Amino acid sequence: MKMKRLVSLTLALVLVFSIGMTSVHADGWGNGKVPQGLAKKIFKDIDSFKWAEKYIEKLFQKGLINGIGNDKFAPKEAVTKIEAITMALRVMGWEDQAKEITKLPKNYKGDKVDKWAVGYVTLAFEKGILDDVDMMYFNPKDPALRYEVAKYVIRALGYEKEAQKSMDKSLSFVDASLVPQGSVGYVYLVNDFGLMEGDNQKRFNPMGTMTRAEMAVLFARLDDKVDTGENGTVSGEIIRVYSDSIRIKEKDKTETYDLDSKVRVYQDNERIDIDDLKVGFKIKMEIKESKVVFIEVVDVIEDVKIISRYSGLIKEINKSKPYKLAIQAETMIIMFEVLDDVEVRFTDEKGKISDVQKDDHVTVTVDRKNRVTKIEIDRKYVKPIETVKGYITNIELARKNSELTIDKKAYNLDLDAKVTIDGRSKSLSDLKIGMYAELKVDDDLVVSVDAKNYEKSIVGEVLSITTSRRVTTLKVKENRTNKEYYYPVHENADVYIVGLRNAKISDIREGDKGEFQILNDVIVQIDIDTVVKVEKINGKITDLELTRRYNKISIEKKAYDISTDVKIKIDGKEKTLNDLVVGMSAELVLEDDIVKSIDAKNVEKIIEGELLDLIKDASSVTLRIKEEDTDKITLYLVDKDVKIYIEGLRNAKIEDLLKGDEGEFRILNGIIVEIDIED
Repeated sequence: MKMKRLVSLTLALVLVFSIGMTSVHADGWGNGKVPQGLAKKIFKDIDSFKWAEKYIEKLFQKGLINGIGNDKFAPKEAVTKIEAITMALRVMGWEDQAKEITKLPKNYKGDKVDKWAVGYVTLAFEKGILDDVDMMYFNPKDPALRYEVAKYVIRALGYEKEAQKSMDKSLSFVDASLVPQGSVGYVYLVNDFGLMEGDNQKRFNPMGTMTRAEMAVLFARLDDKVDTGENGTVSGEIIRVYSDSIRIKEKDKTETYDLDSKVRVYQDNERIDIDDLKVGFKIKMEIKESKVVFIEVVDVIEDVKIISRYSGLIKEINKSKPYKLAIQAETMIIMFEVLDDVEVRFTDEKGKISDVQKDDHVTVTVDRKNRVTKIEIDRKYVKPIETVKGYITNIELARKNSELTIDKKAYNLDLDAKVTIDGRSKSLSDLKIGMYAELKVDDDLVVSVDAKNYEKSIVGEVLSITTSRRVTTLKVKENRTNKEYYYPVHENADVYIVGLRNAKISDIREGDKGEFQILNDVIVQIDIDTVVKVEKINGKITDLELTRRYNKISIEKKAYDISTDVKIKIDGKEKTLNDLVVGMSAELVLEDDIVKSIDAKNVEKIIEGELLDLIKDASSVTLRIKEEDTDKITLYLVDKDVKIYIEGLRNAKIEDLLKGDEGEFRILNGIIVEIDIED
């Protein structure tokens, strides 16, 4: 019988549709025969653990917990770390995944893991329940300490980030100081969720162990608050009980559920007969494999989940941050926020939020703040059309295995691919190496190419000339970068050489200097000028642009490209580009418009004058000074290491300067480096 998931009314409803409800009047059990008598005890050693019996039987009925054999549960025994991990994975619905894993993580250095437990340890690491430290020191058979169990549970729930944000929270336990500093957030949340509580003396006992009975209580509570899918929890009011089924009212609809032949029933923590159930009772039922295996009579029906799941069609989706989606779940449309690190899974592999489409049938997992943590899409993953941009570095056209290489990465090429070059429809044979192209790749096959001819011009020197298979290749050293490049010369390239009419490619010689026009990495025009243009520029440095790719220097606000092998002197001493400072005077020597040498000098002067104003901002101090004799008023920046002397004041600082102060100001490259104030 198809199971229905509950939709929490605490969610913000965007649109609610009306739904009809079938009226049922029932005064008895119906005509079927109700199973009689209490079922046989599951475990014979839990009679003295009445406070835990209901939880133990509930988890056993759902297949989430086992005994130790011979109808015994061993409720007093301490829970081991591997048992705690296993229970967390089972309650979260991940056990099937764990059973498929046969190898430990590569970084596992802990103690020996039994064969049956390998998958649980590995999956716990993949899910973030165990971390890198655990991989180094994990001992599966060690008793699990209570603070460790809290950590496992919170991580399994996906609340690691919230736990980290809660590390400075105050704990209400009298032994809160015993909680390890890095575990406070986990203990705070596990208590805030109502999963682990202190004893009647308000002690959490973080360093103590947990018994198997206590574990059953913890994970039964966790199971109540986690919706993992079909094997979940259903609540409602009894309408009728039949011999093999039960009909209940769930909010505004009625549903019938099959009963397992060994269904267990509890009321007020006491096991009762199924025929003790009455019409109108409020119950909570546990489902396993589409059958009711456990029923508890409750006073109030609550549906407060830490993790909930909702299924439906995506009606709207926003794939830019903040992510949002709206799904139609049963009779309503619900809007959800989606976490940035949301897990997206298709039926066959993982995906990304960008892969999810409108009208996809999905199941979303949400946390208690109604934020989507996981999206499961009910279809196979379809690889989206990929866009690839870059320069064509190789082309191979063949009937089989055609390829187009972009920046040295090869892509399979559909011979029927649509091709445009500079906006015009072309064929694959028109594509050239060196073109800039944007590819559309569908399922690893190039289906369209939008290419552009790439043109550039460089100034440089011919270092070598080679001819092979009637193709001439020049090795050119570019003036600006001093980098060396190999370029083939187009057979119809235009060649111009100063002093030579009707020049040809064969007239070019090593050492020739000039300008080379390049189209798609092929030289199409050459202008050789054997005379190097040398020019000198003098003036004040007004700007310096020093980057990884290109360096520029501005003299009186005009910029010049700097060669990578530039020679620099400052005040007659060899220096580097980084030693240059705006405000210096400099003489540049340019060869073919490229700066080959810089001879700079520090510009220093001393002025006498009156301080008119002191201007401060977050990063600098500027003085407004009226020069003596000339009455010229100028603004000067102050060096951060400025030396200040004020008569009668030791260790003077910039804050000690006052408007009206008179004295000498030493200025280096336009910046005040020393101030001497007279009394």
